[in-house]
Amino acid sequence: MSTSQISSAAQRAFTAAAAYDTHRPSYTSPSEADASSSSSKALQFLLEQTRVAGVQGAHLLDLGAGTGKFTEALAARPENYRITAAEPHAQMREVLVKKDLPGVTVIEGGAEDLKGFVDEESVDAVFAAQVWFLSIWAFHWFATPLALHEIHRVLQPHGVLGLIWNAEDYNSPRTHAATEPWLGKLQDLLYSCEPDARNPSQEDDHPRFRHMRWREVFDDAQIRANPFKLMSGAASQLFALPLGEYKEHFEHFLTEEELWGRFSSLGHIAEMGGEEKQRVHQAFLKILEDPSAEKDAQGRLTVHGDIHIYWTSKIPSEGRSTLFSVERS
Repeated sequence: MSTSQISSAAQRAFTAAAAYDTHRPSYTSPSEADASSSSSKALQFLLEQTRVAGVQGAHLLDLGAGTGKFTEALAARPENYRITAAEPHAQMREVLVKKDLPGVTVIEGGAEDLKGFVDEESVDAVFAAQVWFLSIWAFHWFATPLALHEIHRVLQPHGVLGLIWNAEDYNSPRTHAATEPWLGKLQDLLYSCEPDARNPSQEDDHPRFRHMRWREVFDDAQIRANPFKLMSGAASQLFALPLGEYKEHFEHFLTEEELWGRFSSLGHIAEMGGEEKQRVHQAFLKILEDPSAEKDAQGRLTVHGDIHIYWTSKIPSEGRSTLFSVERS
């Protein structure tokens, strides 16, 4: 997938890739390089579920690698992984290439178009990671049947697809109850900035994790593939259901400027005009005056959120026709 094929909204919102990278912390820890942090534990857990923890030289595919925050975490592991990082956005890919990460090959491509870059059944695990919206092509952007077929094609038999999102309270699904009132108000502000909220006649068709529509590619399309359809060839379930799920709470500390940098880099806010963004900034600052906005000794805000991890293993194509055969003597 070339840059020209990326949606215009996504292209505009993430053109300043270097600045975008600056506002994203390292995935290994949301607060400095603390090996005991929630993110470090979550990464280890994800690698265990995808069966590549401790596997020397395993071939990993990082889809929607963005500027490489998650790729960095994988490249720093002691397993010396061979990593293919796929990113369709030219400026983000440029930032990633300049990092010159060990064992990492960067390719121009999206989840629906890996042919010519990644061979069939050559990958031990596929990852789609979104760390505070580090990549426009996190899984919620390419959750389509075509993408699942391509992921299925490159995975080894019984290889695993792992998905991970770090979602701060204000950037979580509407059903999520914010840990503190001020974060709930910030969530309200974020939702009020979405295109369909600002203009009811304009539908917001840009997929985001907090909308949870990404699950439809599993829960809708795949769940209809019952065993009898699989036997007859009328349906093709590609991945095991239900999805494995894990959630872990985290908190970290950000200055007002750091939080605004992160908040304002979210897609539909990043593409706002100057006056409109200024109004959002003023509303943002007003919310930070809420008494529930707790600060540490250094004056940094305590920001809460959850790490969401999902995983599912590939169902090999071979042998499906004999799933329900009976061996007779």
